[in-house]
Amino acid sequence: CHSPECARCTHHDGLNQKLYHNLQEYAKRYSWSGMGRIHKGIREQGRYLNSRPSIQKPEVFFLPDLPTTPYFSRDAQKHDVELLERNFQTILCEFETLYKAFSNCSLPQGWKMNSTPSGEWFTFYLVNQGMCVPRNCRRCPRTYRLLGSLRTCIGNNVFGNACISVLSPGTVIAEHYGPTNI
Repeated sequence: CHSPECARCTHHDGLNQKLYHNLQEYAKRYSWSGMGRIHKGIREQGRYLNSRPSIQKPEVFFLPDLPTTPYFSRDAQKHDVELLERNFQTILCEFETLYKAFSNCSLPQGWKMNSTPSGEWFTFYLVNQGMCVPRNCRRCPRTYRLLGSLRTCIGNNVFGNACISVLSPGTVIAEHYGPTNI
């Protein structure tokens, strides 16, 4: 990313104050051991550049001592999974309303096109880098409120994202890593 507004990218020299502050605020909501891990991660970023597990290669911030599991079991996220399942029809209804706009123009307002080797990948952010996207949230108000009920959503942190993705048939997304392994 080369955006000057991006609070989490490496074009800033190391971790800037806003990023550090947001990580501290996030950790306060959890345990002191979590806070300690965040402090350790910030202190030792350089050391982790060459020793990261192969499945965890975040672009900006590596939090040490997290399991290298490609996915977590349903039981590990039971509250959130069940909440999303119960509200599937609500989310689907708001998505279908958004998706109808695709037939009216090439890139509807609020959608972003991502770079892919082939095909098309569109995203509609409700939360981007920890910030609510007000215009988009007004178009999906029930889905946005639902995000606030999820225990695992880190929407108020610069690493927090919540979006709807649409891929055209045959789209290939290149292997990539997010900004953090959190």
